[in-house]
Amino acid sequence: AAFGGQAAAASGLNGLGNLVANLATGRMLGFDAAGLLNRARRVVGLFSDGVLQAVTPVALPALAPLHHRDDGTSALKTAYLKKVAAISGTAWPFFLFVALTAHLLVPVLLGGQWDAAVPLVRALCLAGVVLPFHVADGAFMIALGRVRAYMWIQAAQQLVSVVTILIACLISVEAVALALAFGKLVKAALAKAVLGRELGFTAG
Repeated sequence: AAFGGQAAAASGLNGLGNLVANLATGRMLGFDAAGLLNRARRVVGLFSDGVLQAVTPVALPALAPLHHRDDGTSALKTAYLKKVAAISGTAWPFFLFVALTAHLLVPVLLGGQWDAAVPLVRALCLAGVVLPFHVADGAFMIALGRVRAYMWIQAAQQLVSVVTILIACLISVEAVALALAFGKLVKAALAKAVLGRELGFTAG
């Protein structure tokens, strides 16, 4: 029950920033801005839909047995570094390509009426830089028995995201997109702080 409650809280918190971004943008910047942000996130989300949804469901079952081996910490560290390398090698080229060709991709994928979403797509692509460092971080923390730490990381990241999104809504929808990317940076930094200490690796 304790594990389930913490895991459920972490999962519920995970979508809070996205929900606030949609509601706040629509309320403070209007439905047009909310529509642009939604479409931009759908373009950038192609990587998550096409790649990460195939990875994350099997991450925890693959990682959990490693922790029970004699070299459990070393094995998890190796798995973490391989994960960072593999996701970097696929995510960074994808987001670089999308950022550089957004003015061509958006009309093809969404239609010419959504050209105003191009700057938002490029801003959201910045989140792809830190994506390899927080993908499946929950699976690693649960495998280490640190589900409580994962829950608090989610809470801290969402608090920062909500505050920055609300401030960004006072500026522009482009600022909201940058705030969403900043939230991912915060999540990656917090995940690194916990996992780096547990597994014994540095930012370098």
